[in-house]
Amino acid sequence: MKRFEGSAPAGLPTGGFLTIGNFDGIHRGHALILRRLVEEAQGEGVASLVLTFDPHPVKVLRPEIAPALITTREQRAGLLEGFGLDALWEMPFSRETAQEEPEDFIERVLVQALAARKVLLGAGFRFGYRTRGDLHLLAAEGEKRGFAVEALAPMDHEGEPISSSRIRACVARGDMGSAQAMLGRPFELIGTVETGRRRGTGIGFPTVNLIPENELSPADGIYAAEVGLPGNPAWLPTAASIGTNPTFGGTERTVEGFILDFERALYGERIRMRLRKKLRNQAAFPSREALREAIAADVEEVRAFFGSLRARG
Repeated sequence: MKRFEGSAPAGLPTGGFLTIGNFDGIHRGHALILRRLVEEAQGEGVASLVLTFDPHPVKVLRPEIAPALITTREQRAGLLEGFGLDALWEMPFSRETAQEEPEDFIERVLVQALAARKVLLGAGFRFGYRTRGDLHLLAAEGEKRGFAVEALAPMDHEGEPISSSRIRACVARGDMGSAQAMLGRPFELIGTVETGRRRGTGIGFPTVNLIPENELSPADGIYAAEVGLPGNPAWLPTAASIGTNPTFGGTERTVEGFILDFERALYGERIRMRLRKKLRNQAAFPSREALREAIAADVEEVRAFFGSLRARG
């Protein structure tokens, strides 16, 4: 997948099929559109392209209510590449972009820059100044300018459409099962391991101290998690702690993980952490020994969780 940045980058594939959106999280609803896009484009022998925006438009227009993004920009690009797309165009979004009339956006981007043959979109797609552009306007302009428009119905989970906002709410309250069901994969943090206060080492459970790059922060608590290391295809079962370490009177929020049956130091390495299930809330324990016993119980619960997953195949 070729990746393009800027308002009018050179080398964009033209005459192909595309979709447009923010695609935060790349959830199952997004995946439905992306698979259809690639399948149809390949069937016609043309390029498939995703047009997305950076930063998220709400961060520019209403930063005080902008959502915490589920994926980093690099995570999003990596997930999109997995669909077999030909190109990703990350278009800069500014207040000037937001002032553009939808007809002008169609002419500048879909006609002049891309010479699009078909646009596949979600049913709720809106664009242009004051979001005046909708599917009806786009389809009418497409008839005049030579491209087709198709809208796909949203995918449901538990009777409601899957959306990035629903997934954010699940992650924020620690409902990792529902988040995974809508994402189609576990929610994942990515970041670099830094030196911590070594409190875990002092009680027999040395942890990796992850500094996440993600904006979206899960609920405080203890989790059954997995750690992915560069160049290692296996995911390593982990007891993860997210919060302020109340036993030690902490105020700084941290993400730490005790990787089961693993001893190598990971300082400075960039790792991934998938959160599979929240086991309990954080708690302040009366002594180090009581904390050690609680962590030992958490570790056994993590073993049982992943043992159950392996047994189910």
